[in-house]
Amino acid sequence: MDSDGKPISSDPFEKPEDCDNFYQCSNGYLYTMPCAPGTAFNPAIGVCDWPYNVPGCGGVHPTTVNPPSGTSDECVDADDKPLSTGPFEKPGDCTHFYQCGAGILYVMPCAPGTVFNPALSVCDWSYNVPGC
Repeated sequence: MDSDGKPISSDPFEKPEDCDNFYQCSNGYLYTMPCAPGTAFNPAIGVCDWPYNVPGCGGVHPTTVNPPSGTSDECVDADDKPLSTGPFEKPGDCTHFYQCGAGILYVMPCAPGTVFNPALSVCDWSYNVPGC
């Protein structure tokens, strides 16, 4: 209810010390709403989120528990959260390059007749790339 005793509706808000549920008012009634399994209510953004994004909800980023195939140090930040990056050099291989997508390291080919140019981060003509 508002200060005049009239029913209100609200955005979702934190249910203290309960990561799995949140409160929401609708037409003057307080409802306890559940988050989807495997998620936790994040009061900073007002939605259910991955537990590792919610302080105090004990979540560990999945790449630290069960790293996907191909995960490498280049594809996670200092907090072990997955990164997506632009192309970068695959040392010793002129015809391929690396790129991170959602924490997974991918090996990508250049088009036939081209090589990866690390100075430009694109596939280029070999005469523009010393050593290739």
